[in-house]
Amino acid sequence: MHARRWRFQIVMVTVLILEDDVDCRELLGEVLATRAHSCVKAGTLAELAGRKSEALACDLALLDINLGPTQPSGVDACRWLLRHGFHGRIAFLTGHGDSHPLVLEAATFANAPVLAKPIKARRLLEFVQEVG
Repeated sequence: MHARRWRFQIVMVTVLILEDDVDCRELLGEVLATRAHSCVKAGTLAELAGRKSEALACDLALLDINLGPTQPSGVDACRWLLRHGFHGRIAFLTGHGDSHPLVLEAATFANAPVLAKPIKARRLLEFVQEVG
């Protein structure tokens, strides 16, 4: 009897995480690191802009829609990324219901799904694997 050889393709994805909640941002990064994905993390659009070359080189951007009442939103960050030539996939994260104005605005971007927080680790890893 011949032993079967299984080949698994491990695709490493570089993920931009824009999340104002430090604990959530770190947790997302830790989950992604379990599959050897690398992360570029930022808490504000200004911080993201300061890491422009790293951010634009990412394969996927996970953008929290609501970055706080005094900050530009994840939708603003999406526009910034696209204006600066981002070629990766974009997805939004939200803890708000579907009727929040920013969620409705985010839904207007083609091929940019809105994922509910908290997102389960398994769902996050499956989504990232789809990108790779």
